[in-house]
Amino acid sequence: MRTTPAGWHHWPSAEAWHKWCAERRPSSGAILFDRAGLLPGVETVLPRLNHELHLVAIYNWFTMPDPDLLVDDTPVSPRDWLRSGRSADTVAAIAGDL
Repeated sequence: MRTTPAGWHHWPSAEAWHKWCAERRPSSGAILFDRAGLLPGVETVLPRLNHELHLVAIYNWFTMPDPDLLVDDTPVSPRDWLRSGRSADTVAAIAGDL
């Protein structure tokens, strides 16, 4: 199964998506991976997400700029925040409020 938002409507829950991503290698193209492997700190963030969130909502949250995550006064996405090596605890706190 592809890891694009268009294909995610087939998945019953965020928990299923999390399990699937945890079993995949970086070549899967999942948003939680980059060329180096699993995004730094993502293991801190995922458990904080409500498992009832729609998968497209999770995709959007990970990939869209968040006003609480600022780099040089510019909002960045949780994915970019983690890729840059910044605190996973900051992203996890936001994830817990979704």
